[in-house]
Amino acid sequence: MTITRDGDYFFTGSNQSGAPSPSDQSGVSSQPYSNGQGSWKCTSDRDFTATVLNFSYPTATLPGAIVRSDVNATVDPKAGILQGKATLRSFSLNANPLQDNAPVAGTETFTGPRIIP
Repeated sequence: MTITRDGDYFFTGSNQSGAPSPSDQSGVSSQPYSNGQGSWKCTSDRDFTATVLNFSYPTATLPGAIVRSDVNATVDPKAGILQGKATLRSFSLNANPLQDNAPVAGTETFTGPRIIP
């Protein structure tokens, strides 16, 4: 995840190819997807919210889709830690994911350190 000073939000996932992970004993592939891009804004001195879009690519059994992630996160500047939750919703390619709504397709929690050069 990268957040910029001017409000841009980018993410790259470790399993974007859709290949089964080594820990996945089922051998079932997930749907491949694109990088995510969106924007964020502060909601308090330590919290922010973001809206991010990415695309799920069609497979032999699943259609392509637009995925919207609604992110809420908290920054601990002393510890250099970011913690949050992303709520994912999947939309047809004809939908407007910024105006329409869809059932929650999943949630992900995350914790990570700030990377300082």
